[in-house]
Amino acid sequence: MVLVSSDTSTDAEAVRFEVLQRLTLVQRAELTISMSDQAFEVARRGIHGRHPQFNDEDLRLAMLRLLHGDELVTKVYPGEPLREI
Repeated sequence: MVLVSSDTSTDAEAVRFEVLQRLTLVQRAELTISMSDQAFEVARRGIHGRHPQFNDEDLRLAMLRLLHGDELVTKVYPGEPLREI
């Protein structure tokens, strides 16, 4: 399955797909991990931008809530209040 971006030309998508096909399995894994790390950082910065008063622990719990939901986070951290994110 090939995902086509709405803001990218068909020619550019073809080039992107060709480049991705040339990557080794290790390179694809590294790219996937890098993109995942970047997505986490964008989410963390977004939370911090909305809540500059959050400390590192507040940010960590907010990220856990985004990833795993309030129900699981309250079970794992029953004493922690759920702050607005």
